Amino acid sequence: MSDRGRAGWPLMTETVEGEPIHVQGRKLVPVIRMTSRVRRKAVLSNGGVEAHGWGFVQLCPIALLDRSEEGWQRLAVRDQTGWWIRWLLLIALAVPCVAVILICLARRFGAHTS
Repeated sequence: MSDRGRAGWPLMTETVEGEPIHVQGRKLVPVIRMTSRVRRKAVLSNGGVEAHGWGFVQLCPIALLDRSEEGWQRLAVRDQTGWWIRWLLLIALAVPCVAVILICLARRFGAHTS
């Protein structure tokens, strides 16, 4: 397959259950979302063979399954760090925009008062 055909490949995401951990008669099973993408390329020419590629894998815990004698319960894992990083990014983008608007308004109203 040509490199052009692979360029549009989406990220591969799957939910994976980890190895169970036994604690005081309970079995705790971590649930993880695994996102990955791999890209590779090989070239055959008169000079020899050249190959290179890249890839990444991101693991994100999403839940913990608590299996006991009474049944099982799913405990969600919230990503507080990611939540705060998104808010800080939004603020970092909004503050300069608001500052530019305020400066323009101050110059416009400052010019009329003189």
